[in-house]
Amino acid sequence: MFAILKKRSFFLCIAFLLSLAMPSVVARGDARADKIEAALAAQVEAWNAGDMDRFMDGYIDSPDLTYVSGSVIIKGFAALKEHYIRRYGIDGRFSKDAGSLAFSKLSVTPLEKRHALVRGRWHLTRVGQENLQGVFTLVMVEVDGSWKILHDHSST
Repeated sequence: MFAILKKRSFFLCIAFLLSLAMPSVVARGDARADKIEAALAAQVEAWNAGDMDRFMDGYIDSPDLTYVSGSVIIKGFAALKEHYIRRYGIDGRFSKDAGSLAFSKLSVTPLEKRHALVRGRWHLTRVGQENLQGVFTLVMVEVDGSWKILHDHSST
């Protein structure tokens, strides 16, 4: 019996130490989470208004930006913007066929002071077409007080 309690205590102690090492999810109402959620809300608003430039403002304008979806890997801001134009655009704006975007179930985890991991679900409602939905993982970085997407991995 003593051996079982000793083993259980050992595993509880290890679990406790691991929990200290893991970054915690930022609680709602936290300034960092609020700013990140506001940045993502601005992207949704821009998409739904058809404003591609404002939507792209949510991404860092850098060749280090990466976007992964399915078998597609895109590197760099200009290449990602071109991808969105080809897939959803018309005359530099989102076409009406691009649909209505929504995010849900956002979870923000700090990685360190200027970086955060964001997980969530995306939903694209399209008239006369199949609606799309999936999950995403973002690495966001704070640049001059604004949170920008550095890495976007989205899947259906």
